[in-house]
Amino acid sequence: MRDLFLDGLPILDALEVGASTAMAARWLNCDQSSISRTYRQASQQLGLNFQKHNGTYNASGNLDLLNSLRQASQLRRLSSQGHLLQWVLHPEVSVLLPLNLLRPWIKAPLACHWPQPFRLVDLLQRRLVDLALIPEALGPELIDQGPVAVMVMPLAADTTATDLRPAAVVHPDLHGHPCIDQVLEELQSLLM
Repeated sequence: MRDLFLDGLPILDALEVGASTAMAARWLNCDQSSISRTYRQASQQLGLNFQKHNGTYNASGNLDLLNSLRQASQLRRLSSQGHLLQWVLHPEVSVLLPLNLLRPWIKAPLACHWPQPFRLVDLLQRRLVDLALIPEALGPELIDQGPVAVMVMPLAADTTATDLRPAAVVHPDLHGHPCIDQVLEELQSLLM
């Protein structure tokens, strides 16, 4: 493995979000054997005990180190002006967005099954996901997930039914971040 931070951590993130080596390989554009080999090496070198349990991948060791690496990784992604942004797209919103028209500087959304609201909030809080696009009607359900805070921002004017209008969900620390705002402006232009 070339670099734990640049090569290993994105694979750990993709596995934890996507829950399969096939989805991680598709999103990272590599083969499944590379995904498996790299996540095992990263887990061993960092003492993470990263493995699949009850259908999801996660670490059970050295979590403070992993959280620090994820925060640094998110800062790196956000300084890339959208090239590395990790975002997810609710299936109902994907119908509204012509992703083939996204500009090349915006990376495609993570390949994953849509997470339950509590899981999505967790992914945002732990900085595995920078941005989620959801139907606006799901916003209150995300906000009601307890003491964990997220920001829900409508993306489109009142031209469609509320349950179909898209909204962006971000960690409060990212609200107003120039990279996030730039990506949201691009997505809004596709919705018009």
